[in-house]
Amino acid sequence: INAMNNAKISETTIGIRPQNLSVEPLVGGKSVKGQLLINEFLGERSILEIESNGVHYKVLSYPQRNLNKGDTMTVYYHPKDVMVFHPETEELVMETP
Repeated sequence: INAMNNAKISETTIGIRPQNLSVEPLVGGKSVKGQLLINEFLGERSILEIESNGVHYKVLSYPQRNLNKGDTMTVYYHPKDVMVFHPETEELVMETP
């Protein structure tokens, strides 16, 4: 909130790198439940695209072969990995501590 006030903006864009999202629970982590849209198997990794309340998340994970389009799943993240960007300039406003 202070960063938003300092930047004189009322809206922000939130970002988390795909490798910082997990399909496994994280100690001290938060979660988002959503629906699987795409499971792109890349051999050593899978890219999962999940939709929750109109927001799309991409998760880079170990190969996920038992997930199908439409499956409900939970994605986990650490709040420290959340980045806040200016909605127009896309400049980093703050990284969460």
